Amino acid sequence: MVNSSNNKKSLLSWTLRGGVILSITLLLAGYFAFPGLAWLGVIVLILTPLLTVGALCLIYLSERDVPLFLMALYIVAVLVISSLLRF
Repeated sequence: MVNSSNNKKSLLSWTLRGGVILSITLLLAGYFAFPGLAWLGVIVLILTPLLTVGALCLIYLSERDVPLFLMALYIVAVLVISSLLRF
């Protein structure tokens, strides 16, 4: 059970870390070589929390923890709706 918990924490950690690293890489590539990649880096940075909460949804669903799953799903819905209202 402890190993499973560590795997889930590791998944969340790598989701955040990977999003930030990819974003920084794209931003730097956009700054120095390809200007179009800078915007992609910003989009990846914006989407990183959404992917993290999405990963939490999957974790809570796999644990059959319905209240936390619904709360995470609500947060995903708020993030998506607030992003769509900006356009």
